[in-house]
Amino acid sequence: MEQRNGFPGGSSAWLWLLVCSAIIGFFAIPIHELGHVLGYRVLGIPATMSYARESLPPGQHQRFLGVAAGPLFTQLLCGVALLLIYRKKWLVVTFPLAVIMSLDRIILYGMHWRQLLVLHRAPGMDETQMAVLLGWNLFFWYAVLTLFFIGAWVLILLRLRYGVARNILLCAVPAVLYAAMTSVGVFVVERNLFPEQFRIQFGPPAARTSHK
Repeated sequence: MEQRNGFPGGSSAWLWLLVCSAIIGFFAIPIHELGHVLGYRVLGIPATMSYARESLPPGQHQRFLGVAAGPLFTQLLCGVALLLIYRKKWLVVTFPLAVIMSLDRIILYGMHWRQLLVLHRAPGMDETQMAVLLGWNLFFWYAVLTLFFIGAWVLILLRLRYGVARNILLCAVPAVLYAAMTSVGVFVVERNLFPEQFRIQFGPPAARTSHK
């Protein structure tokens, strides 16, 4: 039951919030990559994935559904989490899910808007590839999805009614654990279990591909 001045469930809920934030934070990138793989599988292309990158079989090229399914899967999970938050369901899971799924893209958007606005060149991300594959303006998908995830944060903030300190923690705990767990995933799991994919995605510029 929801408490008037505290997070639902008292201190035990905060422990579960930590656990759920760590788990969701670790799997945020693979969930995004799984979206790509599922999109390509729908098209009959047997794509595979590592922790932080999907791969296409030799001779296959990027397709719109495969590229779009990554960010749209992230968007779908964020939307479902927001719906459940407003229905006051499973808040120790849905709060970190909404926070982390929105951060998963909006941090990258913030990093790359400058490249589009100032440098007038397209960063190699899904949203750029989606526009290129449709022949649309490079800003289009960035603008649409940026507005969605900013809207998600507005809705998250409007739902925070637990006092200033608790409200800050409800956003900060998932955000910090997202940063920590994705670092573990990329620099421990990806680097050691998928070294070739790590080199392609995060190695020297000459070794990288353009897709994220």
